[in-house]
Amino acid sequence: MLLAVCSSLAVGWTALGPPPCAFRRTAAPIAAAEWKDCAGCKLLRPPGEPRALVHFLGGAFVSPAPQVAYRYLLEQLADRGYLVVATPYAVDFDYTKPAADVKRKLDAARAALAAESSAELPLVSLGHSLGALMQTLLACTYADYADACAGSVLVSWNNKPVSDAIPLFEQLFVPALGPLNGPLEQAPAVGCRHSEFTPTPAEVRSLIREQYPPRAPLVVQFEVDSLDESSDLAAALPPAAAASPLRIGGTHARDGSHVTPLAIDPDAPTSALLPLPDPFGLGAGAAVRDALVADVDRLVDEVDRHFEAAVAAAAEAAAAVAAAEAEAEAEAAAAAAAAEVAAAAEVAADAEAADADADAEVAAE
Repeated sequence: MLLAVCSSLAVGWTALGPPPCAFRRTAAPIAAAEWKDCAGCKLLRPPGEPRALVHFLGGAFVSPAPQVAYRYLLEQLADRGYLVVATPYAVDFDYTKPAADVKRKLDAARAALAAESSAELPLVSLGHSLGALMQTLLACTYADYADACAGSVLVSWNNKPVSDAIPLFEQLFVPALGPLNGPLEQAPAVGCRHSEFTPTPAEVRSLIREQYPPRAPLVVQFEVDSLDESSDLAAALPPAAAASPLRIGGTHARDGSHVTPLAIDPDAPTSALLPLPDPFGLGAGAAVRDALVADVDRLVDEVDRHFEAAVAAAAEAAAAVAAAEAEAEAEAAAAAAAAEVAAAAEVAADAEAADADADAEVAAE
């Protein structure tokens, strides 16, 4: 169970009495079939026509199963009309390896989706923790990816050296995801001793300053997060992509933390947990549920607002480019037509002059 969930549930059970013996559903989540495999990615379609395609990358230790660890967050985005493509990846100390694997899978998934429809969906990107760093590296390394993304949201971005990152990741994620250790096993490289990541934190900052696309991301940090380095990201972004971190938390009963995006809704039909009980009809179960998901709901609100504005801005920019191209084509066509008229007039004048010369020669004879 997620660490963020456990602490809140503990508060709820203290007020309500001991938890029931069977705390997990015996049947599979009824909406689990909504998640589909697509070219190595996990696909979740919205109820109606999609507004945009959200490419999601999760954090370390949960990156291989984003559809499990981030189910509530991603299903909320799907409910708001986004087609969610979550790309699993294995963590490696050489960041270029998972980045290349993610890019290959996403390209294949987008090609498969494009074959289904003639209209190409706007692309937006979302990453949490290491996934936010991976989204940054993708934007800096692959120009076609950067050009295609209308907007990006980077949550709890961090770029710590190995000596700091591994102990903190293990402290936060491993206890939180113990029951999920089967699908969340990492590549052997994670367990090996490495001196530093590739590229190094300093190289990542330089890459961002030099290569990050001229489009400001939404940078999100939570109130209680020892891993977060969003301020460092904001400092490294070039002027054309300048962004200030948005802080979430502190206004609710539970401050946001690094594992907030992994919170689950125990009352959701897709949850593996039993609904929270309310034996006295006092709304205690609902209060615990609201505390569990309050910061995630605000995160979804901010993500949705940013993506909506980014997609609209991209559409406006594309329309302006198309209008400029159409105007240029019209001007070129008009210039070509004028040139043809001038050429025809010149030919006619030459012919008339030739006829006059011929008439003059005849008259002279």
